[in-house]
Amino acid sequence: MRHINDIILNEVTVTADKTSEVVTLNFIQDVAIQIVWSSTTCAGSIIPQVSNDRINWVNLASITNSYGVIVSAITKTVNNNNGNEMVVLNDANYAYIRVFFDYTSGTLDSLQITLNAKGC
Repeated sequence: MRHINDIILNEVTVTADKTSEVVTLNFIQDVAIQIVWSSTTCAGSIIPQVSNDRINWVNLASITNSYGVIVSAITKTVNNNNGNEMVVLNDANYAYIRVFFDYTSGTLDSLQITLNAKGC
């Protein structure tokens, strides 16, 4: 069984776009991404991105179930606040995943993203 439990981004004093390290999802089925941030002045979005070729990345704006119904929005908004969010992806049928912080303004005091995954 393959298991991943890694901090893929750990930043302080963020004032620009940031991208986490890329995680290969070979033999991985389920993924949980914990996003923890603190800020009093920052605005931006935290967006999981996936790819099958490690070149072309697609924003995961929502999760759709097998019936085509959107079950969860997964883009997280930072707006002068502290936050702790968990994004869960069942049946992660992608080759690669990363997380992108789309900076808008202000200063993000800290940002830590931990990826936990399991598979066969």
